[in-house]
Amino acid sequence: MSTVGQTVLGTEDSKLITLKNQGNLCCHQFVVSTDSIFYQAWKITILVLSFASSFQYAFLAAFDSTSLNDWSTSEIFYEMLFCFAMILNFFTEFHYPSLHKKEHHLKVIALNYLQTTFARDVAALVPFREIFKNANPRYKRLFHLIKLIRLSNGFQYLSHKVFMKEVKTAVQNRI
Repeated sequence: MSTVGQTVLGTEDSKLITLKNQGNLCCHQFVVSTDSIFYQAWKITILVLSFASSFQYAFLAAFDSTSLNDWSTSEIFYEMLFCFAMILNFFTEFHYPSLHKKEHHLKVIALNYLQTTFARDVAALVPFREIFKNANPRYKRLFHLIKLIRLSNGFQYLSHKVFMKEVKTAVQNRI
């Protein structure tokens, strides 16, 4: 741990701050604020779609063998929105847990996303069903279950700690 001023930083936070201090990183106009109405609506939409798509994929894995080779309209819709969500994550500010400060530098935001949930998001987005289209149909249905990783996004937002932190931040911003 390193100390900056009066604040004690974790190793991940200090690495990101060191990176920010090394380069000529400036705030960018394309950074999406987590306090904006657009982001709040988007977060609720992704939360609802995470649960809806997970129920659909669980159903397809358990009962439906007819759609193993075809992409339904809803699947294409889900995948397009989740792909857009991944792209948006590269431009969405984040909060340093130890500093209670928002990060607005694109390079640091992108590195933070790559170090945290990027791998999980990519794993859910890869069309394994198409990659292994010649697999045994009995096992091919299990590729739907990989999409259930998206449930972790929903549970992350529904956590009481995250919810209370968001309420506290909103109240502090209003004061």
